[in-house]
Amino acid sequence: MNTEIRSKWWDDESPIQSIWDRLWDKFVPQHGTPIDPSGKVLVYASQIMYDLYNNGGCNLKDGYEEEIEGLESEGISMDWLLEAIGETDDGYLDSTFIDTCGPQVDRMMDNALATSQSQETEQSSKVISELKYLSKRVQYDVDRLVKHLWWEREGITLDVVDEKNKRWVAERLDLLIDEIKSTLKNAGLDSETFNKGGEA
Repeated sequence: MNTEIRSKWWDDESPIQSIWDRLWDKFVPQHGTPIDPSGKVLVYASQIMYDLYNNGGCNLKDGYEEEIEGLESEGISMDWLLEAIGETDDGYLDSTFIDTCGPQVDRMMDNALATSQSQETEQSSKVISELKYLSKRVQYDVDRLVKHLWWEREGITLDVVDEKNKRWVAERLDLLIDEIKSTLKNAGLDSETFNKGGEA
């Protein structure tokens, strides 16, 4: 096979391989099928490339409908591959096609990476919005608790209702902190960073 027209991704020569590896480690589990769309699009593209170069594309005709449809549903055109599949009788793609489809494979992989990055950014934006909302709730309850503590410092006697309210606020803070930690964990962030106050 002419390596000059083979996909740079297959030869590990893509200049953005490190970005792919980071997203793969983040969204693709070691076992089982990824649930997150950001991981699925990476798996679909890499599986198709693997079958092309390792198996002569013999599985693409009957075994990769989900992968091809999955990429197309993300706006990644697979016409170049579908046309080649439609021209085969024995399941194996023409060797000339495999030897010359490097640019199309590169485009597929690049687009899959761009799609995964875009989805990651969208998820991060949602997490940030959720954390901002939670921080406002925390601030509200902190303000209420501080008010009670100020009353105590000034010697203002709290009745039973106020004591219950203070305990309720404290419990609310614990619940909100747990919710923030859960949000950070779901976003792939280290909860220990949160515990240390954001230290690196």
